[in-house]
Amino acid sequence: QPQHVVDVVAALEARGEAVDAVHLNAGFADPFGTPVNPATGIEGMFQAMHVSHFMLTELLLESRERQGHDGAPLRVVQTSSATHHLCALPYAMLPTSTHAVVEAVVGYAPGCVDSKYLEVGSRRPTSPASYIQSKMSNMLHTLELPRRHPGKVTAVAVDLGWVSTNIQPWMQLAVSPSDLLWMRFAQKGVKPVVLALTTATDQLPSHQFGGKKAGGFMISSLGQVSAPYQYPWWSGLAGAGVVENDKRAAALWEASVAWMAVIAGSCKAPGASA
Repeated sequence: QPQHVVDVVAALEARGEAVDAVHLNAGFADPFGTPVNPATGIEGMFQAMHVSHFMLTELLLESRERQGHDGAPLRVVQTSSATHHLCALPYAMLPTSTHAVVEAVVGYAPGCVDSKYLEVGSRRPTSPASYIQSKMSNMLHTLELPRRHPGKVTAVAVDLGWVSTNIQPWMQLAVSPSDLLWMRFAQKGVKPVVLALTTATDQLPSHQFGGKKAGGFMISSLGQVSAPYQYPWWSGLAGAGVVENDKRAAALWEASVAWMAVIAGSCKAPGASA
């Protein structure tokens, strides 16, 4: 809930703690559907996986500034997912003449997070596409963060792969999915996060992708570093290439700022009684 985000940042600041790194890992896939959050009017998955992340990051940056933090940039690591590629793959594999049919079937347009989604889709109850659209939003947020906060943020999106954890009971059976080799052990799955959080800033390869102007970058489940949206299915897809996704990232940012203003205005001051 947004109130929790406000309270956490306020508590950290009250203790004089300026956060140096944050791992934005809130996420879930609910096959039974998540309703619109009545407090915000935003679809549940999208609120948890993007809006709360955006709000926490901005509040932490504001807190650092109030505390006079002039050290290294805030390291922002987001758990995205390889599923964001599904925002391009179904369209890249089929002729343009079929795209209207594809959209009707999969429930999202090329690139997933378009103006229609920002204006309407993000305020509807969960659909089968909600998880993918939220993960695409993580990538777009990572791309845009260093552009909006030059010199103040290092942004990295990570793909963990398909990892067996203790989140789901069926992953804790005597013979786990990892034992059967169709999911990765958590010890290996966490590798991209460790790399993203612990690698020294001057050793991060952001300069390879144009520095601040290029925005953030991503680390794959195998630890490989790349700029977002460099795979062939993105560059070859009309309406969802690098330039178009840069525009999506900017539009998502503006929409997120507006949502945050409304949400923050409805939150109680930290410590206020209910």
